[in-house]
Amino acid sequence: MSRQPLILVTAVLAVSGALIVASSRGPNAAQQGTMIVTMHASPSVESTIVASGGALQYLVLWRGTPGWGTGKHHDNDGGGDDGSVRIGLNRGSISLDLWLSPATHQARLQNRVERVPDGANVLFVDHADGPRPAIVRTLSIDAGSANFDPRNGTIAPLLKRSPEIVEYLRCDLEAPQPAGAPSEDAAKLMAMASRGFCEQLKSQH
Repeated sequence: MSRQPLILVTAVLAVSGALIVASSRGPNAAQQGTMIVTMHASPSVESTIVASGGALQYLVLWRGTPGWGTGKHHDNDGGGDDGSVRIGLNRGSISLDLWLSPATHQARLQNRVERVPDGANVLFVDHADGPRPAIVRTLSIDAGSANFDPRNGTIAPLLKRSPEIVEYLRCDLEAPQPAGAPSEDAAKLMAMASRGFCEQLKSQH
C-alpha cells in the first residue's frame, strides 16, 4: 500500500472515532438495560445519551472551546442499583465526572450537587474544559420517534427537537486543525469529523 492511501485510511478511522468517541456501560448499568453513549456533536460540544428501558433518560451536552473534545479519550460510565448514573469523560488532560439520580432529582458535577427539575431530561454543561464546569440550564424535551441509539442511525433528529439544543451546539464555529496534517485530503476529513452532526442539522427541516 502506498503512503497516500495509508494516510487516508488513518484519517477515515479518525473520522469514525470522532463521531462516536465513546460507548461504554458499567456492569450495573448493563444489568439494568441502561445505555450510556457519548458522541462528538459539534466543534465545541460532546453529547452523552442515557437511555433505559427503551426510553430517553438524559441528554447531556458538554460545551467547551472548539476542539476540546477531539483527540485522546477514555471514558468510564456506569449505573447503580438505585437507578443512578455516572458519566466519566476524559479528554486528554480534562476529566469530567457527573452523577445523576432520577430518584432524588439531583446531579453532582465535579462534586458540586444541585437539583434537577422534575421532568428535565436535557442538561447543558458549559465551560467543560475550564476550571469550573457547570450545569447552566436544564430542559425537558419529548424525544417522540427520534432515534437516540447511534447503532440505529444518526441522532441529528433528536438534537433538532429543540432550537435551544441546536443553538447551544454553536455550529457556526470551527475547531482548530491539528498541526502537521499529513495531507490536504486528511485535513478535510478531520475538519468534517470536527463538525459532528452540524451538517446533518442544516439539511433537516
